[in-house]
Amino acid sequence: MGIVFAVAAMSASAAPHSTFTPSAGFSITDGTLYRGNAAIASHFSISRTEIGYLFVYVPQFGLITLSTSTFPGAQAHGRIENQTLRFNADGEAFVLTSQSPLLTSGESVAWVSVDRTFALRGKRAVVAYGDNPGMPYDWPMREVARK
Repeated sequence: MGIVFAVAAMSASAAPHSTFTPSAGFSITDGTLYRGNAAIASHFSISRTEIGYLFVYVPQFGLITLSTSTFPGAQAHGRIENQTLRFNADGEAFVLTSQSPLLTSGESVAWVSVDRTFALRGKRAVVAYGDNPGMPYDWPMREVARK
């Protein structure tokens, strides 16, 4: 499985109900990503000490951007609880699980946006993070992801 770091953008609709604090980060330990009931990425880990965006690239679907805070184009279509992130992207159900709690500060609403036009050359799902939710997507290891 390839692991990469990505970025996207959108706007908010509902007020968040969150215990997330601005200085808190997130952590994924031995993560698994499911699209419906099928595991599409596994055995990845990400540790982030600052607020940012989580990106999920799904081949032939696009780039999903997630955050615990609102951002342009995003909708409150997910929930983070302990070791599980459940979210809906364009009508499809996704679940990301971790061996450790995802947030250092409890549970949170997950704000979700989808860029259906974004594509990488690779045939594998990619889970990544970044600091900016908008185009041009610019994240660590982006050159590796394009190969």
